Amino acid sequence: MKKEKDTLLHEKIKTALDGRKNKWLVEKTGISDSQISMIVTGRLIPTTTQLEKIRNAFPYQVNF
Repeated sequence: MKKEKDTLLHEKIKTALDGRKNKWLVEKTGISDSQISMIVTGRLIPTTTQLEKIRNAFPYQVNF
């Protein structure tokens, strides 16, 4: 039986953005543009505080 690949955090964030630009997330979270860019591309693992800000930016519950 083949195991499904777990979705990576940065892929979940991209999906949650649903076509919105990184700038939208920057404005909602207060996290710098460069850090948001690195988080969304998977080059930076967000801190607990950053992750909480990202979760709170979405109007619906996001599972990450």
